[in-house]
Amino acid sequence: MQSIHLDTDFGGDPDDACALAMLLGWPGVEIVGITTTIDRDGRRAACVAHLLRLAGREEIPLAAGAGVSLTTRHVADPVMNDERYWPVDLPHRPSSPGAALDLLERSIASGAAIVAIGPYTNLALLEIARPGSLGRTPVTVMGGWVDAPRAGLPA
Repeated sequence: MQSIHLDTDFGGDPDDACALAMLLGWPGVEIVGITTTIDRDGRRAACVAHLLRLAGREEIPLAAGAGVSLTTRHVADPVMNDERYWPVDLPHRPSSPGAALDLLERSIASGAAIVAIGPYTNLALLEIARPGSLGRTPVTVMGGWVDAPRAGLPA
C-alpha cells in the first residue's frame, strides 16, 4: 500500500479534483492527509471536504494551509460563486496556524509520499520551519502556468 499526502490548490481548475478522484479510486493507494495552499479563510479546504463527503471519505485528515503565495503574496481565491463548480453555500474550513505543516509532518513521519499540485507554498514553508522535512520522503510535483501566446507555443 502506498501512502500519499496531497497538497493542492483545489477549487479552481478541475485538475485537482481529477487528481483527488484518481487517488481515491486507485488500488494500492491510501491518502493519509490533504493540505490546501493559497487558501485564505479555508475556501479551498471547503471544496476538498465537499468532494470527500461525496466520495464517503470524510475520515481523511484535511488542513487549510498558506493563505497567500510565498513568492508574490498574491491571493487566488477558488471559484465559489458558480454552482456549476461548487455549491455556493459551502462552509469555509479554516485551520489554525501551522495545522497544515503539522499534518504534512505527520504524513511524512508515517512514510507517505507527497504529491503537490499548484503552488508549493506549504512545502516551502515546511522547509523553512522544519528544515530537511522534504528530504525524508519522495515528492512529486505537478503544476504550472504558461501565459499564451509565447513564441513557439500555440495560442
